[in-house]
Amino acid sequence: MRPRGSLLGTAFVAVLAGAASPASAQDGSAMLALRHCAGGELMEINLRGGEAVMLDESDRRGAAAAMGQRYPVLGPAFEPAAIVLWRRPGYGWIYVALETPRQPPPLWCFSATFSAPVFDFTPALQRKYFFAGAARS
Repeated sequence: MRPRGSLLGTAFVAVLAGAASPASAQDGSAMLALRHCAGGELMEINLRGGEAVMLDESDRRGAAAAMGQRYPVLGPAFEPAAIVLWRRPGYGWIYVALETPRQPPPLWCFSATFSAPVFDFTPALQRKYFFAGAARS
C-alpha cells in the first residue's frame, strides 16, 4: 500500500531520509536506520515499502496526547517531534515516536514505540494515510 497523496509520501521520505542514516539495500529500497534515543537498539524502516507515514501536525498532537493519557509514566513532557505510523514486519502496526537527539548524527532517534491497535483512532488514521490500510492487520 502506498501513502495517500504523493506529496505526503514524498515529504516523509525526504524529511526522514535526509535526517538519518539511510542504508541502501541491494533490492533498491531505501532503509531508514533509527537508533533509540537512549542508545542501543537500531530500528530500520523501509521508506519505499508504502507502509510507513509521518503523521501530520494535528494528528501528531492528538496521538501524543492520547499516548500520554494512556501511559501516564511518559509524563507531561512527552511531546515527540514526529510520530510515524508503520506496519513493522513481524509485529503489525505500531507508532514510532521520534525525537531530535542532542548529539547528532543522526538527526532523528526514536524514544518510544506503541502498539497501534490499542488506540481507537488508529483505524481512522490508517484510512486517512493508506489505501485500504484499515482492512489489514
